[in-house]
Amino acid sequence: MSQHDGEKQGVELKGYFDRDSVVGFLQDLVDSLKKEDSVYIRNEDSFITLTPADQIEVAILASQESENEQFHLKMAWERTGEQDTSELSLRISSSEPALEDAD
Repeated sequence: MSQHDGEKQGVELKGYFDRDSVVGFLQDLVDSLKKEDSVYIRNEDSFITLTPADQIEVAILASQESENEQFHLKMAWERTGEQDTSELSLRISSSEPALEDAD
């Protein structure tokens, strides 16, 4: 797949994967964001090159319903220009947090 100005390009992957595979995908993304100017995403014969900005818009949704749990992560950025950054209050960990009492 080649990339052309003005055309929307993309790579999509959807399916069930074991946890180690998902962690591997996410670690590769983290490593690319930390070390490189570009993130290359390939699936079979399709690929896309993304060039993340210094400021990234992040949307996270985590939810539970009876037997279904979901975690959605969306990141977006403008190719040019700076955006105002938000104060970071989100924490993700493997330990259950102790919430303060709200009186």
